[in-house]
Amino acid sequence: EQKLTLEKLQANHELLDLAQASAGAMAFDWHIQEAVNIWSPEHEALYGLPPGGFDGTYQGWKKLVYPPDWPLVLKCLDHAHETGEIAVEYRVVWPDGSLHWLSTKGQMFFDDQGQPLRMVGFASNVTPRKIVEAQLAGEKQLLEMIAAGRPLTDVLDALCLFVEGFTSDCFCGVYLIDWSGPVFRNGAAPSLPASYADPIEGMPVLPETAPCGTVVCLKTQVIATDMKTDPRWQGSSYQAHVLAHGLRAIW
Repeated sequence: EQKLTLEKLQANHELLDLAQASAGAMAFDWHIQEAVNIWSPEHEALYGLPPGGFDGTYQGWKKLVYPPDWPLVLKCLDHAHETGEIAVEYRVVWPDGSLHWLSTKGQMFFDDQGQPLRMVGFASNVTPRKIVEAQLAGEKQLLEMIAAGRPLTDVLDALCLFVEGFTSDCFCGVYLIDWSGPVFRNGAAPSLPASYADPIEGMPVLPETAPCGTVVCLKTQVIATDMKTDPRWQGSSYQAHVLAHGLRAIW
């Protein structure tokens, strides 16, 4: 009988593993009063961590959550204290700095005194869905602005913010060309300081001036992954300008 029970438990565990893998959702088990949060290696992978990379603490988990989304997580926990239900979507920051969306659903259990005892549930990666939703919303906003006759500068600002919303530590700029020069004119760079954008105003459109000049003159994509070491810009005023503002890659 004991052997049969163990076999059933093993079978249930295998079915759970299969269900998690099929749904792309990984289980977690947070023993609140003991301050122990148990994650599987697959759950750690949702946070970009190697097996054993999570220390199992509340503070360790908090550090992995994208700071602007932490108030949303706290609101979810407060709601769970009242209802026992957990449902929240938030972003986490991987060790490489990239952002990823997780959807977490579960249940909070309480002891005889009504204090939180344990929280169990599943988390899944919903980044692809969130990207599609953001793209559709951004495109809709831009089309509505154009249809409403909003000024070009407003539309370009929104376009830049739309692009920046898909990655961290990225700044977008749009530069217009005055073909009477030809020279560059500032179109939009809402997240860059004026000290960066202003010197570009009136900059000649030449292949050796900057990557944007090369793009225009040669009609090809240009990617400078490291402006500090890229031989094409060594000693140029544009290289010094970029590095002085803490930027390294330009494309």
